[in-house]
Amino acid sequence: MDYSDKNGNNGSWGRLLRDRRLGMRFPIEMELKYRVGAKATTWAPGRTINISSSGMLIRADSVAVKGSSVDLSLDWPRLLDNRIPLRLMVKGRVVRAGNGEVAVTFQRFEFRTARAPGRAELMDVAAAKRA
Repeated sequence: MDYSDKNGNNGSWGRLLRDRRLGMRFPIEMELKYRVGAKATTWAPGRTINISSSGMLIRADSVAVKGSSVDLSLDWPRLLDNRIPLRLMVKGRVVRAGNGEVAVTFQRFEFRTARAPGRAELMDVAAAKRA
């Protein structure tokens, strides 16, 4: 089966099909927080590059070493019952790192309900939109 375009380029589908990793990766970009190391307490900002059912590739400023444990926290874009914010919490292991990118394989993950913005925060957002 050929997934080339009319110029013979495989594009992103070709890269997905040639990749030998287990899960199909989806090019989803989202903000996240992460911390590297079992005893780390400080969260750093990052961004997903792609996500699969078994791991994700993230853009991260901190230096991560292959084999390090990592915690990830992502505000999920869909609401539970169309009203409750969710957060995806991941415990994983670094399988590759370099050039500001870190590949993480999932060891454990769960969705948690996230705190909805309070009335004061919603009023601040509304005021900012009017300004």
